[in-house]
Amino acid sequence: MPAVQNTNSMAETWLVTFTFAASQAVSTASYGSVQRYAGSVTISTSTTPFYLPSGQSARLIDLYINTTATQDAVVDFEINELPQRLNLLLSVRNATIAGRKLLPRVISLPSGATLRPLAYPTSTVSTSGATQTCFVDALVG
Repeated sequence: MPAVQNTNSMAETWLVTFTFAASQAVSTASYGSVQRYAGSVTISTSTTPFYLPSGQSARLIDLYINTTATQDAVVDFEINELPQRLNLLLSVRNATIAGRKLLPRVISLPSGATLRPLAYPTSTVSTSGATQTCFVDALVG
């Protein structure tokens, strides 16, 4: 796999939070909210897609959690309403697991494109619901 170059790009870590409804079925997607950086407005992508300002693009290079998944799920990104078909299982995206790899491929987010992270739970969600926060490393330029 070729190395990702950081030419004229700034590394950022975005917070993506998935909220699963109580008793949510396996086949039902949950859209995640996106917070680009500390203090910024959190965008609920179920109602308004996240997008970068005109003239800015991004390359998403990693998605991870920093603890055991509270609700295991398969995660994907929709860019301009097109699924990227990544099929990332959260339980193996734990940053504390030795040998964990980056995303299988870099996801390009062109200037003005919409981004919607979504997750499908791998089992029926508990009756109290669940929330899972993920981190996305992005090169923004």
